[in-house]
Amino acid sequence: MLAGVIGLILCGYGWWFFAPHRMVAPELEVETSRMAVVPPGGEAEFERLPLFVPATGDWLVDGKRVRSIASRTVGLDHRQPPDDSVFQKIVPIRLPAPADRATMQRALVALATDGVCQVALVEKVGSDDLLVLIRRFTDASGVSRPCRDRLNKP
Repeated sequence: MLAGVIGLILCGYGWWFFAPHRMVAPELEVETSRMAVVPPGGEAEFERLPLFVPATGDWLVDGKRVRSIASRTVGLDHRQPPDDSVFQKIVPIRLPAPADRATMQRALVALATDGVCQVALVEKVGSDDLLVLIRRFTDASGVSRPCRDRLNKP
């Protein structure tokens, strides 16, 4: 009887040790930095930035809904980028207030799916904006993919 119990315990440990353990991939892998993208006094420029619509996953640009905002890039050549910056052409965006983490993730995944990997999250005019370099994202099918930047070719 004791040998049977010990055998069952050993089988349980063996099964747990050799059983495949599913790793959950993070939804996003990013690098961040801070830098002002919209200059002070640029309220009109701020209002023209693409606004993410969480309900549909679309963007509002000049009051119109669009699916892609990849063409709305700004270069950092006229501003001093952070030291060792990998940021080149970025897409500045706004999120609806109040924006939570889930809204930000949905916006970044939508951009990464569209081939936009360098983003500036602009919160208010004249402040340092959050520059985000998207490295990997989890697509709609649950597969983790590298962000293939179609705007900044190496």
